[in-house]
Amino acid sequence: MRRAQFEYLKWITSLNTDILSELEKHLLNLITENFEDVFNSGTYKGNRAKLIISLLESNPTPDDIVVNIPDSGATEKTGQPLTKIEIGPFRGFDAPREFQFGDNYTLLYGSNGTGKSSLCEGLEASLLGYVVEAERKRIPLETYIQNTSVERGSIPSAYKTLDNGTVERVNQSIDDYQYCFIEKNRIDDFSRVSANTERNQEAIILRLFGLDEFNAFVNDFTDNFANYFEEDATKQNTYRSHVSNIRQHLKKIRKHNSNIKTKSEEVSGILTKYEKKQPKDVVILLEGENSDGQIANLKSQVAEVTNKIIEVELEKKDIKQLGKSFSDEMQNLANADAKIIKFASKVHYQSIYKALRSIQESGENSETCPACETPLEEASKNPFDNAAQELEKLAALQSSQEARGQAVTKIKSIISTYRSDFQALNQQRQLLGLAALVIPNEENIGQIIQGDLDHHTAQTLNLDFVNLYKEYARARVLTKRNNRVVSEMVANNKRLQNLITEAGNDLQTVSTASTVIEQEKSNIQDIKAEISGLKEPLSEMKANAKAEVENAKINNQRISAYRTIVTNLKKYRSKLPLQLMQNLNEKATGYYNAINAYDPDHYLAKEIKLPSQPNDELIIIFNDGSNKEENALVVLSEGHIKCLGLAILLAKAEQEDVPFIIFDDIVNAVDDEHRTAIREILTKHPKIASKQQIISCHGQDFIRLLKQDIPSDQQQASEVMSYTFLDNKEGRSISVSDTDTCQNYIVMAEESYGVGNNALCLDSLRKTLELLNKKVWTRLYNKHKSALTVKMWTPNREPDLRSVCDSLIKELDRLAKIIPTQQHQKLSGLYQSLLPHWQYFNDGTHGNELLEEFEKPIIKKLLDSIKNIEQIAFHGIL
Repeated sequence: MRRAQFEYLKWITSLNTDILSELEKHLLNLITENFEDVFNSGTYKGNRAKLIISLLESNPTPDDIVVNIPDSGATEKTGQPLTKIEIGPFRGFDAPREFQFGDNYTLLYGSNGTGKSSLCEGLEASLLGYVVEAERKRIPLETYIQNTSVERGSIPSAYKTLDNGTVERVNQSIDDYQYCFIEKNRIDDFSRVSANTERNQEAIILRLFGLDEFNAFVNDFTDNFANYFEEDATKQNTYRSHVSNIRQHLKKIRKHNSNIKTKSEEVSGILTKYEKKQPKDVVILLEGENSDGQIANLKSQVAEVTNKIIEVELEKKDIKQLGKSFSDEMQNLANADAKIIKFASKVHYQSIYKALRSIQESGENSETCPACETPLEEASKNPFDNAAQELEKLAALQSSQEARGQAVTKIKSIISTYRSDFQALNQQRQLLGLAALVIPNEENIGQIIQGDLDHHTAQTLNLDFVNLYKEYARARVLTKRNNRVVSEMVANNKRLQNLITEAGNDLQTVSTASTVIEQEKSNIQDIKAEISGLKEPLSEMKANAKAEVENAKINNQRISAYRTIVTNLKKYRSKLPLQLMQNLNEKATGYYNAINAYDPDHYLAKEIKLPSQPNDELIIIFNDGSNKEENALVVLSEGHIKCLGLAILLAKAEQEDVPFIIFDDIVNAVDDEHRTAIREILTKHPKIASKQQIISCHGQDFIRLLKQDIPSDQQQASEVMSYTFLDNKEGRSISVSDTDTCQNYIVMAEESYGVGNNALCLDSLRKTLELLNKKVWTRLYNKHKSALTVKMWTPNREPDLRSVCDSLIKELDRLAKIIPTQQHQKLSGLYQSLLPHWQYFNDGTHGNELLEEFEKPIIKKLLDSIKNIEQIAFHGIL
């Protein structure tokens, strides 16, 4: 958090606060004052957005506000190295412990888990005020630094020595010391994050410079801040709903009044007709209070008239024609009877005549009479011919018989009609109030109609068609007279019925209208009562809604202020990688090539271009003559990306002119093939070797070789300090030894010589010579491409040491002739001074028992010669 806070405060100081609104300034102050809470609240469930909203709501904006910018801790750089650190209890240190730092190098060696990182983290806490790992894990510093055994922890104190010799505690300063730390984790992370987007590349660079927590802090400011405001329009909606409800009620009243008006208009004509003002008055008039109104009166009149109406309708009868038809048919009956009587004697023979015709037609013997068998020739008449003639005559008789039957039928029908007409006349007379007429021979008429009829019997009925005609005529006259009176009564009745119908319709209309009007008036009264109740809380609701609107307006202003602040912060974050790497191209290229010094030339960089614009890629141009610009984070291997990350950090340390550099296990961050070059950078690079270095490493061989790369004249106790972190088999506390287990071989040789340990002295000198030969040969090769001819006794062994020395003498002598310099000749002479006493090296290395008999002056001579070779190897002009 501390690192993120430091960068946040740097950003605030870069702002032109004069152009910020009061609310924007207020928001800045709230974030600053509550930075820890804001930092620890991330995007999960909108925690940060909700926290900021809570802070804004609980802290009203002052009228006049100034941006509060706390001291970021930046101080004027002093450029003084560290003298010591007092640490403990802290992490693995359960008790106070002091570590002195060498002016040039402090080497921390130990296997993994022995506590080297705890010391480096102690340096972070004492110099920066935070520990990177604690920040990344979001563990509070006071918790992270606790030693679990003693259950407490304290921030270590680092010290420096002023020019006047005073030892003074170093004040925490991120600005001064942030680029002093070069950590393995940052280099590892730099090589593993994808760079396929601008945002990822930005994150990679920020992580490399230890700003990943600041980057995360900025990222946790959501772009959807507005979504976390509760858009509470409850009171506005309630007020609007309430007002709408009142309006709906008023609308209902208008509708009810409209219904009253409509109904009143519907019955206005009726009210005028009955000369009444209110529909209910018309109802009383027409219906009456006890069903005795106008309608009841009209119905009574209709009933009275109806009882007097007799609708008489007499069918018009043609009595004269009926009488004439009777006479005609009686004559036809008489004529038919006369003809039948004329032929009556012949009728009896009709069957005989028919039999004879049948015999004749059957073809039987017709030569004789069938009755008497008299031959036909002898008979007076032919019986068959006579039968045929008589049958013809009898045919006329049959016609008369048929005519008589028809006449009888018609006469019976006329008699029946006569009787029916008389009955209809009597019915009519009854309706007219007249006495019934007696039908002549009525008792015989039925018998005659059912039985046979002759002319005589029909005449005895004495049917009086003339009288019947007269009575019919008289009845019709009376009927017409009656019907005229009835027509007037029917018309009056119809008028009364129309009045009843009209009054009934009017009654139905006014009754419905009266019911509707009264109901609508009741509804209006009910609605008015409801409106009165609704209006009571209206003023309070309006005030609440207005306050809610104001709150929404304030929230919109807060959202706008948040967007302004966060947009500026994210722009600052996006420009930060560019600022960090500004003017580092040349330095980064130099360090990258120095780290890869033992790679083929075409793997080296002709130029590295660090991003200078937001969308720029990290470009490398290889030293292969192509001049092709390629994305370094894409084309480089993971190992070379680590080298690039280390190169950038070294370049930044040089640019910032840091007083010291703390390398936390960087050896393990790079591949084995680059470690030789890294040792050379640490010990020979003019900008790095001149700075105080604190180096932690779990590789004993690296520390050993590093010490050999430091000239022996620079390895006094004040210049190089070594600490060995031991595996503590008895507990979890950190155990440290001041004994230097990886001494420089020349220093070991001098110390061994001083205590009389000749074997160790000569063994150390031989090992020194092996390393110096490599340095001298490397320098000669780099400058003159010198090639040596050496002997190797077996395929798997290193070249023979004496053979290398002999070849170096020859090459130095050759170069001395070509390029006459005192250094080549001098170095050749120093090598030659070793040859007469070469057996000492062999005996010292292989433990010759007679070694003590060798003279110490010779050992001293060998020691001095090798020390002189070392001086030329490190500092001479070759």
